[in-house]
Amino acid sequence: SVGYTMYGPLYQWHWKTGLLKDVSNGQHVDGHDMQWAHTNDNIFYSPNSLGFESISAKSGEIVKEYCIADEVCDVNHVQLYNEDKKVLVSDRLNNLLYAYDRILNKTVWTVGENGTLPQFDLDGSRLQVNNSLFWGQHNPEYFGENEYYIFDNNYISTKTMSDQGKSRLIIIDINSENATLKWEYTLPGFSAVYGDNDRLPTSNVLTVWWPGTLNKETDIYDVHALEISRDKKIAWTMKVKGRGCDFDITSSCNRSETGGWKIYSAERFYYEPLVYNVKCFDGTLTFSTHNTFKYNNPYPGKATWIAPDGTLLAFNPFSWNAFWRTTEITLFSRSTTFYPHSTLTVTNKVGQTRNVDVECSI
Repeated sequence: SVGYTMYGPLYQWHWKTGLLKDVSNGQHVDGHDMQWAHTNDNIFYSPNSLGFESISAKSGEIVKEYCIADEVCDVNHVQLYNEDKKVLVSDRLNNLLYAYDRILNKTVWTVGENGTLPQFDLDGSRLQVNNSLFWGQHNPEYFGENEYYIFDNNYISTKTMSDQGKSRLIIIDINSENATLKWEYTLPGFSAVYGDNDRLPTSNVLTVWWPGTLNKETDIYDVHALEISRDKKIAWTMKVKGRGCDFDITSSCNRSETGGWKIYSAERFYYEPLVYNVKCFDGTLTFSTHNTFKYNNPYPGKATWIAPDGTLLAFNPFSWNAFWRTTEITLFSRSTTFYPHSTLTVTNKVGQTRNVDVECSI
């Protein structure tokens, strides 16, 4: 982002080498986020003031604009899935989520303030149509099975900063008929902007947020990254310390949107595929697996089962489920020879590999 414009050139970062590659030909695009097209490495999608747009990675020029509504004013996140046919659009200041069909070019439903779907709170009570399950939200994402993960900033534009409530992590179950709050985790402070809430393979959630006011609950840290279990226990944390403050002097603990350390969102990656629940009995091998990174569509992988003498027991190309959901694989041995010890190798499309020792019984 150039200055505080939230626009700037787009770069692809190779995290192992540190190499930065300009993929917008120097053109300035929306700085909130981008997503590569499902089958085209020369096209990416980015938010704009009325919805989103596809942009050429060769020229940086707009290929097509998608207008989801006449009054959208603050689109801060766009997620495409189901081979880019379905789109989730976040309109922050209108406190709305849009489900958009890119093929039919129409909005299917909206959830939030004055949305088209009824909203229900944790206790089952129905909200008034001008109320919302979230306010000033950031980085909402669909993670399959009707679950939408949202960082609820709880920013209500008609209130002063001192009157805002605490920010939350929420999971909403949304189907074609209604939206129901399924889970919430209240943070120990208020974050006016930014924030993330992602589902991990364990079903834990990963979040980053920054407190607008430092106090004894938030401690002296500018930024917090947390992994939280569904029973609301902290599984992992990372904190970034800035200048700190003196809790006895309230004014020194107040922070602005532009001062100190901030993290807009965070992602988790693994060096090799996750493989667990490995079981082998009577020539049948079963296991659970996840790819090394989350992906909004099925992702190709392959499983190879090899005996110690090099005999290929089984080979199975497969696809990991979208949204980092668990993928269950079953392999059947081709050999009539029983091998009590063998090796399972799981590899993804970019060559990341996991080898697992297998113990078999009959």
